[in-house]
Amino acid sequence: MRLLRTVQLVTLGLWVGSGLFFSYVVAPHVFHLFTERLLTEPQEGLPALDERIGRRLAGMTVGAIFPDYFWTQVVLGGLALASTAGLLVGTGRASGRSLTVQATLLGVAVAALAVQLVWVFPRSEVVLAEVHRLELAGKLTEADQLRRTFARWHGISQLLNLTTLAGAGLTLVLAAWQAAAPSASESVQGDTALRSSAQVEDG
Repeated sequence: MRLLRTVQLVTLGLWVGSGLFFSYVVAPHVFHLFTERLLTEPQEGLPALDERIGRRLAGMTVGAIFPDYFWTQVVLGGLALASTAGLLVGTGRASGRSLTVQATLLGVAVAALAVQLVWVFPRSEVVLAEVHRLELAGKLTEADQLRRTFARWHGISQLLNLTTLAGAGLTLVLAAWQAAAPSASESVQGDTALRSSAQVEDG
């Protein structure tokens, strides 16, 4: 059980930490660099950028990371869910209630990740590719209209990503709290040992 608990905590920590770092540090900084900083602070030796080119470069940079980001979450989420299921099978009723909640949260997180990986991300990539094609063809009005469609897909993707990270994060909090608290069996064993010690002293 200790090994399963270690696997659960480590995988959850890596999952939540990497997800938060990419979503709220890496991606925003990349977009800030290409769509704001390089426009207002041109760098020597680099061609000048306009907003459309900067936005496309930022999207290409972040988009190149997405497959590894998603599959890393799949692996970590699978390990976290499997270790939680193993703990649920092998623990008593008192601990099982908390583990059932943890498994449910992980199920929601993994389901949101699956929807994003299988459905939302591929479709948003198709829409974005069409936006770029229209821009290259000089059809900027049509490109701007289609970009609003991409924005809706992007909003769905962000909501699913937040759901995944929230589910994993809440599970991490519950798992850490449960790991820090003594189990029911440990408490019974401790009480038994104290009573035995008291009886020996009285004898």
